[in-house]
Amino acid sequence: MKVLHVVNAWPDDKHPSKAIFIKEQIERLPSSIEVDVHHIGNDKGILKYIRSVFRVRKIKSNYDLIHAHHVFSSILCIASGVKKSHLITSFLNNRGFNALNVGVEFSKIIEKFCAKRSVVNIYKNESFEDIRTKEDILLPNSVEAKSFPEISSNEARRRLGLNDGLITLLFVSANNLYRQSKRYDRFSEIVSELEGRGIHVNVLTMVSVSRENVYLYFNAADYLICTSDYEGSPNAVKEALYCGAAIVSVDVGDVKHQAGGVNNCIIMDSYDASVAVEHIIRIGLRSENSRNVTRCQYRNRIEGDNDADKIRDAYIKAVKIRENRS
Repeated sequence: MKVLHVVNAWPDDKHPSKAIFIKEQIERLPSSIEVDVHHIGNDKGILKYIRSVFRVRKIKSNYDLIHAHHVFSSILCIASGVKKSHLITSFLNNRGFNALNVGVEFSKIIEKFCAKRSVVNIYKNESFEDIRTKEDILLPNSVEAKSFPEISSNEARRRLGLNDGLITLLFVSANNLYRQSKRYDRFSEIVSELEGRGIHVNVLTMVSVSRENVYLYFNAADYLICTSDYEGSPNAVKEALYCGAAIVSVDVGDVKHQAGGVNNCIIMDSYDASVAVEHIIRIGLRSENSRNVTRCQYRNRIEGDNDADKIRDAYIKAVKIRENRS
């Protein structure tokens, strides 16, 4: 089987973590699937999409399936004349929140349009229940375990030049610290309230960090603070839990599914700095034993999960649907 992946984001030298989860997911696919990647481009503007429409239109017949990652890529594939029987779309965000900046309701219309023109859709969380069909699958990304070797929090903080005696709060925004939807302002408010109560902390931000060093940040952190307006299935949450960091988050995407009930984690129904602050003060600086409990609870929860196998199964399903309808 030969599959073309159409992506509108991809890691590069300037942004080594940009859409790294897509790249790693593709690399995990079994060798029986022959893969090519068409990267629309990391530069801003509509011209890259127009150029890609003609490129995909030219090469689409060379593939058994076209896998569009993100609604933008799906629109491009549809405009390129990719038939429904050959198109799979992965929706990477929450329902109605896809960075189109056209409002939630219109975004939902666009998502429904793309979903109806794909033979199988892949969703990251349950917010798409209103348009999900029996052919579609729910599939959060897996953690790339080999990227996260175990290391003590003390050693990770030493390597990052942090004070080992202070609580460490981590904020992740892969390419832009001030990306509006990530809400760094809320993170700053939590830090300010802690400082105002005499609790000094290490402020750790992870932006455009090389994949080889990401594990240091998650192992150094006592808490990953997720204050986003919306998410799909945030990889930072899963990777932090895998390394034993506790999650302090608003209820976005599938965070509650990933972190709910895990040791020292709290999921707020809506953002409230005082709730986050009280939780952090109550638990404080976390011991290695506490981190191990968090790590083990989460790893037991995801044991056996393999997104690559499920994507392969989705491809097989898509081809069978096409054959049955022909």
